[in-house]
Amino acid sequence: MPLVDYASSDGEEGAAGEQSPVAQQPAPVMSMAIMSSAPDVTVIPDQLQVVPATTKEVFANHSYDAMWATEEGPSHPYRRNGTVTNNSRPNGAVEATAIGEYDFDEQFNTFQSFGYAANPSAMLGAGGESEVLGDVKAWAKNQGASVFTGAKASKNAMKRKFWKEWTEEQSELQLSDLTEDQVTFIEKERTKRQRDEKDTHVVEERSIFHGDKETDYQGRTFMAPPSDLQENDHKCFLPKQLLHTWTGHTKGVTSIRFFPQFGHLLLSASMDSKVKIWDVYNDRKCLRTYMGHTNAVRDVCFTNDGRHFLSCGYDRYIKKWDTETGQCIGAYTNKKIPYCVKFHPNPAQQHTFIAGCSDKRIIQWDTRSGKLTQKYDAHLGGVNTLTFVDNNRRFVSTSDDKKIYIWEWGIPVVMKHISEPDMFSMPYVTKSPDGKVFLGQSMNNEIHVYGAKDRYSQIRKKIFKGHMNAGYACGLDMSPDGKYVLSGDGDGRAFIWDWKSCKIYKKIKAHDKVCIDAKWHPIEPSRVATASWDGTIKYWD
Repeated sequence: MPLVDYASSDGEEGAAGEQSPVAQQPAPVMSMAIMSSAPDVTVIPDQLQVVPATTKEVFANHSYDAMWATEEGPSHPYRRNGTVTNNSRPNGAVEATAIGEYDFDEQFNTFQSFGYAANPSAMLGAGGESEVLGDVKAWAKNQGASVFTGAKASKNAMKRKFWKEWTEEQSELQLSDLTEDQVTFIEKERTKRQRDEKDTHVVEERSIFHGDKETDYQGRTFMAPPSDLQENDHKCFLPKQLLHTWTGHTKGVTSIRFFPQFGHLLLSASMDSKVKIWDVYNDRKCLRTYMGHTNAVRDVCFTNDGRHFLSCGYDRYIKKWDTETGQCIGAYTNKKIPYCVKFHPNPAQQHTFIAGCSDKRIIQWDTRSGKLTQKYDAHLGGVNTLTFVDNNRRFVSTSDDKKIYIWEWGIPVVMKHISEPDMFSMPYVTKSPDGKVFLGQSMNNEIHVYGAKDRYSQIRKKIFKGHMNAGYACGLDMSPDGKYVLSGDGDGRAFIWDWKSCKIYKKIKAHDKVCIDAKWHPIEPSRVATASWDGTIKYWD
């Protein structure tokens, strides 16, 4: 197509009336939309010298507009114009946000596994799907479970919630309105609760006095210590012969305790659900039997004066007894099995005791009101022992979780945590006579020693070996002068070590079955009592 020039320099062709066919049609007009992606910014006049917000010192008399002018960039939606904060930047603002490493890993791995995570921008506590990012259907199906909690835990929580609602509204709900799974769950819960109620069934507490007279010619009961028995410092010796054997329990003995200060009486707890008190000095007979538990008795503990004692058993009850009359003063339960009980040693707090339970908690009771006053919850397994240290200001607890915790009395926060990869659980702990250290019966056939003042660290040089106690909570004790360490054995033997050299001084074949407990007499220099699962208690001199 030839190129035609429609614009003449002299305009002659236009004057002659000749027009091009293209020139006869109107030229098309095209308009394009204009869009600016740049945000609105504050235009600073050229003559205005802006002082940066980071300036600490000025050496000229700037105007107010120069000092408080906004910096170049988009205006912050939540900040007043003309003000600058420490977190301001030329292109916006920085807001401080803290998130824990555990929370971040939980949400990150949950999103990688399930396809959803918590929305960090959502308002906390709002609930609903607005708090979820990602696959909402998967979130609803898993009941909001994460990779750390798991769907199973969430499912059990829903079941517990359903059972609570069912028990509250069972007059309105009918079994026909429920699903098959819900009916099965209700039947299991009913059976479990009936079993728990049966285990915690309260029986009538009673006691039997086995002597001829409860008082002598002077009106003294068996609680009065012999006149020739006096508490004094003495040097201890190793026992050599068997003095007496107490038989009366029909099943194995679980623990024994000498009467405080004088040791003229011996208290024993047994698997036959009975507690007995024995005479040590005179005719060595059983003086009284306390019957109030429906299952095996696990532990017993005297008060400082010995007038009362506590007993705890597998019937989930802790009972307080009058030692002299045999009357049950109080019964306490949290529907969990108490493994150990301990009165507070201070004379002004003999109305308070603590108990380590199977639900990983330590509970504190007040016998005056009969109410639970404190809970110490940190262990990951059943609590086995409780020992007061540091002038009774703190106490030590050991558990099946292979950890040792130090607690301040009355404060449910762990003060000291002792845990090592090579540690074993310690089912029995005792304190030295001077209170400077405490000894733990480790389940690797060793006895470990820890400081009981301030640092509470292990004394690595003091390790007692040679006995076999793995699998048994064998009791241990120290002589009143602190020279010897006494322990039971899984083979029925009693071991005695020297405290300084950690060498075995004596082995006694005490019983045919497990020697589950051993106690050194508090006054007599060479007398030891041992108890066994064969149902006997032996007294050695």
